[in-house]
Amino acid sequence: MGSLFSISSAQIDEMVAGLKISGVRFLWVARDDTYRLQEDCRDLGLVVPWCHQLKVLSHSSVGGFLTHCGWNSILEAGFAGVPLLTFPLFGDQITQGKQAVEDLKVGLSEREELVKREKEVHEICQAAVKEGGSSDTDLDAFIQNISQG
Repeated sequence: MGSLFSISSAQIDEMVAGLKISGVRFLWVARDDTYRLQEDCRDLGLVVPWCHQLKVLSHSSVGGFLTHCGWNSILEAGFAGVPLLTFPLFGDQITQGKQAVEDLKVGLSEREELVKREKEVHEICQAAVKEGGSSDTDLDAFIQNISQG
């Protein structure tokens, strides 16, 4: 996630939880907490303090790249043909992440994806509780079932 700034421990914990839930195999390059992260994630992936990024991205098993949006990372992912999940931390990374998503169309913004997902879940929940929605009809069926018994 870059050489100057790091993400918070809480963000790392959320990423670990997300990886566990997803079941997706991964390689995580993390300067700090490598041992702790490897212990937390040992069944799904590998945590290392450094890698040759272009060689890794060029490997046929790589299906995506969570990146802090440093320009070299975007260029190397483009060279390797790997889609991005952008997670810019500061400064020019924010602009470069936006460019990768909106102009180059080679990635998704993790924040954008979360907002879209939140809206989708909201709409599903609203539809379920409306009259005739799945929660409404299921509750009616449950009440009928127990009142007949």
